[in-house]
Amino acid sequence: MKRFIFLVFSFVNLYGHPHFFIDSEIIIKDTYVKHIWKFDKLNSRILLFEFDKNKNKIIDEIERFAFITKYFEPLKKDNYNLFIDINDNTEYIAEPKDIDLKIIKRRVQFSFTTDVIIKDGSTICTMDQSIYMAYKLINIDTSYNTQIEKSEYDYCIGVIK
Repeated sequence: MKRFIFLVFSFVNLYGHPHFFIDSEIIIKDTYVKHIWKFDKLNSRILLFEFDKNKNKIIDEIERFAFITKYFEPLKKDNYNLFIDINDNTEYIAEPKDIDLKIIKRRVQFSFTTDVIIKDGSTICTMDQSIYMAYKLINIDTSYNTQIEKSEYDYCIGVIK
């Protein structure tokens, strides 16, 4: 019985918290938002082990494609874990642009750009509804005034012109 209870609580704990911890940087301009996600060191090692097939610590085009296909494209159903509201209208991302994947100081860094026209009162949030990924806002680069709300797992940025 003790073993059963231990297994049940282990299962709940395994799926009740984030598996990926991501340091986020965001650049907000008039017509686009650039997102930079840096995976924590442990997950970076795991991702490198999985995708750096030739073990050269460089993500080549084939490895990049495999990463995007496995980890980024499935986020499309959840709008890439982004919630962008402009004048109380939710903006859906057609296709991320300028997708880049590289290794910096032994951490996997993934970046992409989303086209969006920023207006007064815009809100940009990063949130994983499944709590599989936790986003920590590390840096924001913008000429706009911002109001930031963040938790342990996500953040929202209100943009004021």
